[in-house]
Amino acid sequence: MRWEDCTEKVKNNILSVLNTLPWSVSIYSPDARVVMVNQALCNYVSCAPEDWIGKTAQQIKEDGYLDKTIVTEAIRLGEKVCGMVRTRTGVEGLSVCEPVFDENGDLLFLVVSATIVKDFEKIKLMIEDQQKQTDIYRREIEYLRNFLFLNQEDIFESPSMKSILKTVQKISHTDCTVLISGESGVGKEVIAKIIHNNSKRKNGPFIPVSISAIPETLLESELYGYKKGAFTGALTRGKIGLFEVAKGGTLFLDEVGDIPMGMQVKILRAIDSGEITRIGDTRSKKMNARILAATNRNMENEIRKGNFREDLYYRLNIVPIKIAPLRERPEDVWPLCSYFLERVNYKYGIKKTFSAGVLAKLKTSSWPGNVRELRNVVERLAILSNADEISEDDFTTLSSASVSEVPQVTALEEYDAYERSRIVSALKQANGNKTKAAEILGMQRSRLYRKLRGLKKEAGRI
Repeated sequence: MRWEDCTEKVKNNILSVLNTLPWSVSIYSPDARVVMVNQALCNYVSCAPEDWIGKTAQQIKEDGYLDKTIVTEAIRLGEKVCGMVRTRTGVEGLSVCEPVFDENGDLLFLVVSATIVKDFEKIKLMIEDQQKQTDIYRREIEYLRNFLFLNQEDIFESPSMKSILKTVQKISHTDCTVLISGESGVGKEVIAKIIHNNSKRKNGPFIPVSISAIPETLLESELYGYKKGAFTGALTRGKIGLFEVAKGGTLFLDEVGDIPMGMQVKILRAIDSGEITRIGDTRSKKMNARILAATNRNMENEIRKGNFREDLYYRLNIVPIKIAPLRERPEDVWPLCSYFLERVNYKYGIKKTFSAGVLAKLKTSSWPGNVRELRNVVERLAILSNADEISEDDFTTLSSASVSEVPQVTALEEYDAYERSRIVSALKQANGNKTKAAEILGMQRSRLYRKLRGLKKEAGRI
């Protein structure tokens, strides 16, 4: 995926990482045009980001920021180029330009990193260090390309999943609601993400919400938010709801079969009217989010039992997508295993492979926990196997834990996990600033501090 296809969220996350580095980093498009610079570069060259972004490498040189460029040479050669470069401020550094290609050999973008050189006798050591750093960049970029920008068709080989992907291709450019059904662990959220990433809303947020993980008493305030002073204990500044957080993007309602009856009519109205009203407010707001939903229940049965509104079901079920369990699509087992093993290898810095015998066993297993169970087993095998090649004996010994042996998670534990993920996400968004994180979360700072202390204590027990 080319740089211009990355979402703003991904770009901002990358920039946040680059700004923590002490050496200068710039990213160029295949036409040698600057698309991102970090703060260290701006400091060394004495410029603002907008002075560089959008200009070609040649223009940067002509403007006098650098005495030469190695970007065009790297594009011409199609390989890494190193060279000494002097800035207009007189700072001299060792610069490395690393081209990044996709699986077809097409140039995606170029990463240029530079380390200031004050002692030329240290150049050799710096080159070696720079090479190591470049290798880290390459691994990170490869990870982003393979796992954030993955072409999901590569991990599905079964006819049923190929058919689903064709449907996804047809509906992604629309804003129609989609109800994704299937057993727990089959990959409903994966399909939802594919729809989002291929839609006109791909540059907006993708907000997943597990309905069952939110206590019924908190569900309305989480989805709709509330006006300041709406109820006792409410924040004085109010709180934004997830319908608004998903503005310009996609709101993924997982486990919609667990929505309480009292909330179902409100969600139906929000979808039908395209408007929401915060708790305690009299004014409605336009909702600019696409709704995708998922369930592992038989919704027709839930309707007959009186547990789910028929009108809401039909409103969500404009396009139904039913994902078959993994046992009914064994063709997907091997590509999924390959994908998960590659992720685990990267995550832990290992190089494990599967023997032919293991692959046969993986393909013929029933996988009651579906794709989620397969992913967990692959990670377990990769971590605990002694040899680089995972054998049949490893599989027999290490994958024997049954689903019944897995501790059951309570609703309270699920909500705790939900809150932890929200706090971690907010802190990342606020670059560690707890005051800003509290504002993002819609909670008082003192409450956030208490929760963080609780998380620290919990971490100490683990």
